[in-house]
Amino acid sequence: MRVIFCFLAMTVLFASIASAQTVTAFKSGEQVTGGTKQCTYAFGSNTYTRTIASDQLCPMSIQVNLGPSSVGYGNRSAYPSTVTAFKSGEEVTGNTKQCYYSFAGNTFTKTIASYEVCPMSIQIQQ
Repeated sequence: MRVIFCFLAMTVLFASIASAQTVTAFKSGEQVTGGTKQCTYAFGSNTYTRTIASDQLCPMSIQVNLGPSSVGYGNRSAYPSTVTAFKSGEEVTGNTKQCYYSFAGNTFTKTIASYEVCPMSIQIQQ
């Protein structure tokens, strides 16, 4: 019975290490562009952006998902320092356009002028 319990405990432990982890990123800045505001957040060496209406307040923190390479497990050097995030959508707000990109379950935002075309992909520093 103890062997089975120990095996189950180890399985749960390794599954939690290998899966994504949700952490709190704290506000590090904001910038108003036309009718929108880009709220920037930091956790460790990663930066995240959330776009809201310019008359709203940026939350002081947000929840973000980290992959296994970001939480200090395993050999981080096995992962590239720059990755390609691909376009997942776009939204025009006033004179600006928010281009949305996805990589490994994370969403990134690039804000451009509303008349510009969103690139199909962007490079993200890890």
